[in-house]
Amino acid sequence: MIVCKSGQTTRITCGEITNGNASHDGVAGWIQVANSNQANISAGGDSGGAWFLYPGSSTNVTGVGVHTAGNSSTNPEDYAIYMPIDYIDDHISSVNTLKQ
Repeated sequence: MIVCKSGQTTRITCGEITNGNASHDGVAGWIQVANSNQANISAGGDSGGAWFLYPGSSTNVTGVGVHTAGNSSTNPEDYAIYMPIDYIDDHISSVNTLKQ
């Protein structure tokens, strides 16, 4: 599955999910995304950015997570890590969204 991220530094980058139960800082359950487009998939300043499904030409997107970590190079073996959106729901009683 291809997902995309909006980050302050790298802007919109996309990649393929390669591990749906990755370990990060000793905790399992994170999502790992491969650097499939040969650009920096992540860089300092991107943390907190939204990960989403982007269905091509549609303007509708589905949020899937929050950017947490990643490599900052063009190496195709590098990856990014995001926290799944349901982790937020597990710890907060409700999530409200604002459409502008």
